[in-house]
Amino acid sequence: PDTSQQCSGTGWSDWVEEGSLGRGVSAHNSSSPYSCQASCGESYAILRRQCMTPGRCEGPEMKVVACSLPPCPAGTWSDWIPSEHCSVQCGKGYRRMRRTCVNTTEGGNGCEGPMLRLEPCQGPGPCPVPGRCEQPPQLVDGFS
Repeated sequence: PDTSQQCSGTGWSDWVEEGSLGRGVSAHNSSSPYSCQASCGESYAILRRQCMTPGRCEGPEMKVVACSLPPCPAGTWSDWIPSEHCSVQCGKGYRRMRRTCVNTTEGGNGCEGPMLRLEPCQGPGPCPVPGRCEQPPQLVDGFS
């Protein structure tokens, strides 16, 4: 019998790709040696090997290797959308402005910059005349 195979090297088979996992954008990437689950972002290949010669196999049976993928592109912001109310009933106040991060890809970097901002506004009603006994301006309900 030929025993040269049993006496040389390790007792392991070659590594075989078993699957992938990640949070990048799904698509095969030809720049990676593995069939990664993504074309950008974080993705990993799961490799497994079998012990062909018991007693000669040291190390793990399975390993996870990172795929070499470029980062996913950042998203873009929608237009600013004002809240319905100014923060005061009269005089100078502020209105909340909100925008949404759009055109993002799973695993992408999101959008850079703030999602909320304050913009000066004028309250809808007239302010009391100084020196008269009237209530001071009140905050509009629901504004916090």
